Amino acid sequence: MKKRSGCDLSKLQKPKSAEFFEEIENVYGKLLPNQAHAFFGLMIDHLNSIFSPSIYKEIVNSISSLMKKDVFRKIWIAGGFTKKLPFGNPSIHKYILDFLYHIITKDPNSLDVSQQSDLECLITNNPSKMLVVFSMYGCQFNDIDDPKLIVDSILDFSSIYVNSNESENYITLLTNMALCFPDLCSAFNDKINNAFFGFLGENNLNIVKYTYESMANLVTHVKFSDLNVSLFRKQIKISDLADTIIDYLVVDSIRIEFYSNLKVLSSLLRCSSTNVKATLVLIKATHEPDVALQLTRLSNWMTSNLPTLHDTFRLFLSVFYHKSCRKLLFSFHEFPGFCYQISHIQSVGYVSTILKILSMCDITIEMVSSLSDNGFMISILDTCQYMDHIISYQALLAFFYHIVNMKFLAEFLKLCQIIQIIFCSHFDLVDYASKVALSLLKYKKCKKFFASAEFLEILEKSTRSNKSSRKLLSKITSRIDQD
Repeated sequence: MKKRSGCDLSKLQKPKSAEFFEEIENVYGKLLPNQAHAFFGLMIDHLNSIFSPSIYKEIVNSISSLMKKDVFRKIWIAGGFTKKLPFGNPSIHKYILDFLYHIITKDPNSLDVSQQSDLECLITNNPSKMLVVFSMYGCQFNDIDDPKLIVDSILDFSSIYVNSNESENYITLLTNMALCFPDLCSAFNDKINNAFFGFLGENNLNIVKYTYESMANLVTHVKFSDLNVSLFRKQIKISDLADTIIDYLVVDSIRIEFYSNLKVLSSLLRCSSTNVKATLVLIKATHEPDVALQLTRLSNWMTSNLPTLHDTFRLFLSVFYHKSCRKLLFSFHEFPGFCYQISHIQSVGYVSTILKILSMCDITIEMVSSLSDNGFMISILDTCQYMDHIISYQALLAFFYHIVNMKFLAEFLKLCQIIQIIFCSHFDLVDYASKVALSLLKYKKCKKFFASAEFLEILEKSTRSNKSSRKLLSKITSRIDQD
């Protein structure tokens, strides 16, 4: 068998000659392994010289074809030839990047990413192709000697991709890297944060939306800083962005300084009128007393339904939880109207809760009058009677016992009727009902009701098994005899 003679390297000395092109076209079939190192060195010298793009293309293509064979690829990698490529020559960038993509799949350590100037040249002139190269690195982190160096390089050039055609691809690369290699997030948290925040200021709303979505996926891995208040207020008004921003805030951690900003709270309240998740954000944020206290500085949200009365009530309860906020909540001019709205909800939980809240309140005669004027008193009595439930009755009695001695209200007559119902069918509440009834006896109209034959007959039956009933009967009889 005839031994191969190999390539004639002398013909490859002059790239502008015809014999150069003739010989280089046959390199793949003729080059011997013992010629490879010399051949690669010669080609690197040519690439670092000034020639026409067609010559560069032929050289890179010939090298690329040789990388298909393990023996030549190992010689190339062992000789560190990738690091000797002329990255600073824009004329050759296109061909180099095509080559890099293939060589990095075999040896991700072949490119010296510590040479920032080389990378900057490649990224600036070919951001799209360089992003593909970076993606290949992302797939092979486990095989890279120093993956942090690669990540650092990717993050350092994030600004080049802002407002570019590759914005979405860069964000995808960064998100996938962070999800697949969470240990890198702690090492590069600030740079990752800055990279994402750079895309939040993009002109393309689809990219901004995609950035928020990606950040939402990373909140357990990356500690993002507070959103820019001015940018947030501007973007939250955009219908195509509002829902996505709120979705991010729902999963993000509570940021006291951000949410304590009255402009932020105002924007969220405005958004809450149509987006229930915005209310969830406010509820979560007001778990912090400082944020809750700030919300009490804003008015009119109690009666604005965020977006329903149930959501408003949940937000109210979150703020009410903090003792420092209660007096301020009770001082809101819309508070009586808010209580009136709640009183219409035929729910034992809602009704008993608002009554307990009022019982805890340092209530004044002025507030009692305001509650009455706003229709709360008669409404809550009607609702409790309609539900006819022991828990709501118990809360109702506690509330009225709290205020009954302040002044006479026309609604007390309705209360007397409910006390009569309690004596008829809710025997567990007779003791408490008796205490309220005794306090109501000071008012003539109430005393007249309790002195009626119908009520006395009911009371008489109750005295057989209840001491409180006997005491009440005795008191009523005594009052009647006095009159």
